[in-house]
Amino acid sequence: MSSDGQLFVGQGFPKFIGRIILPLFVFSVVINPYTIWGNPGYLVSFFLIVFSILSGAYRVGLEKNVGVFSLLLAIGAWGAIQSFVHGIFQVNHIWSVISLFFTFFCAQGLYVYCKKCAVSFHGLLLVIYSVIVFNSFVISLEVVFPDFRDLVESGLLPSGNRDWSEGPRYRGLASGGGATLSLLTPVAFSISLYLLSIGRLGVVAFSVTSIIILFATSVIGRTGLLLLPIVFLFYVFQFSNRFIVSPKSLFKPVVLSAFLIMTGLLLFEYLVIFLSDRFDSGFVDYAFGFLFEGPPGIKREGTVGVIVEYLSVVPTKLPEVLTGYGFYGGSEFSPWTDSGYSRMWLSVGFVLGAVFYLGLIFLFFEAFRSKKMLVVPIAIVLLVAEAKEPALFSGNAARALVLILVFLIMDSHFYEAKCSRTQV
Repeated sequence: MSSDGQLFVGQGFPKFIGRIILPLFVFSVVINPYTIWGNPGYLVSFFLIVFSILSGAYRVGLEKNVGVFSLLLAIGAWGAIQSFVHGIFQVNHIWSVISLFFTFFCAQGLYVYCKKCAVSFHGLLLVIYSVIVFNSFVISLEVVFPDFRDLVESGLLPSGNRDWSEGPRYRGLASGGGATLSLLTPVAFSISLYLLSIGRLGVVAFSVTSIIILFATSVIGRTGLLLLPIVFLFYVFQFSNRFIVSPKSLFKPVVLSAFLIMTGLLLFEYLVIFLSDRFDSGFVDYAFGFLFEGPPGIKREGTVGVIVEYLSVVPTKLPEVLTGYGFYGGSEFSPWTDSGYSRMWLSVGFVLGAVFYLGLIFLFFEAFRSKKMLVVPIAIVLLVAEAKEPALFSGNAARALVLILVFLIMDSHFYEAKCSRTQV
C-alpha cells in the first residue's frame, strides 16, 4: 500500500481471466472441499494471504484491530493453558482464533483481487451466491442420480463420523455437511433478497435458485431451515418500513411472494413423493415435515431440546467459573456439549468468554453500519446457531460472512482515505 492509502495495482492485470478464476477462489474458501488430491482451500487461502501482504492491504487490519487481534489470541491461549492444567491437552480454541485471523487476511487478499479484476461489492455477492447455488445443484444431482453421488464422493476425503457416500445426508463438494453446511441456506437467502431488493438479481433467477437451494437443504440438515424464518421476518420488517414511505414499493415483493408460495405448493407434493420413494416416508418428516405442524412439530423434532441440553453444560464450580477448563471440543470431556457458547464458557470461563464475543463483534462492527439490510440477518442467524454448535466465527457460513464484512471494512477504509485527501 502506498503512502496515500491507495492499494498497489499492477499494470496489465488480466481482468477477464481474473473474473473467471474468482468463483474458484470463493468456492475453495467457503465450501472448502477435502479432495483426494489435496485441499484447494489451503492453497487459495495461502495465495490470497500473500496477495494481502504484497499489496499492503494487511496493514488495514493490523493498524485498526491489533488490540482486538491480540485480545482474542490471548483468550484462546488462556484456553489452551487451562486445557493442559486440567489434563485435556488440546489447542482447539487458540487454533480456531488463528483460523479466524487467516480467514480475515485471506478476505483482505480477496478484496485486493476483486479490485484488480474490477469486481464490485455486489459482484462479489453474486459470486458467493453462485457458489452456494452451485454446491446445492451438485447435491440435487446426487439425490436424483445416485451414481453421480458415488462419482463425487470418490474424489473427496471422509469427514467427521459420517459416511457421506451413504444414507440420506449429503454434502455435495463441501468438506462436511449437517448443520454447518445448512447454515449457508439463510446466508444465501439474505444475499439473494438483498440483491433482489436493489435490482441486481432478477425474479426468475431468484425463484429458480431458491428452489434449488431449498431442495438441497432438505437433505443437508435441518438447522438452516429452522433459522431461515429469521431472514424472511427481517426482510418483511424492512419492506413494511418501505411501504409506509411508498406503498407502491411493496407491490413487487407481494407479487413475488404470492408466486413463490403458489409454486411451492404445486411442487411440494411431487417433492414429498420423490423423497419418500428415494428414501422413506419417515425421512420427509425428519427433514422438513415437522415444520408444517408448527410449534408442536418443532418441539417433537428435538433440535430445540438438544440446544437447551447443550447450553446447560457450563462451569458451575470455582475457580472454573472464572478460569474455564480449556475444553473447546475435539477431545474427551464429560459432560459433552456441541454448543459454541457452552464450549466457550468451558474453555475460558464466563468473563473471558463474554469478552471474546464482544471483541469479535467489535472487530466487524464497522461493516454493520453500511449494509445492515444484508449482514444483520446473517449475523443474527449465526448468533442463534452458536447455541447449537460453534458457527459464529468458523464453518462455511462464517467464512462467507467474513468475506462480506472484510470487503465492506476495506471499502470503508479507502473511502475515508480518499475523503481525507480531498479535504486536504
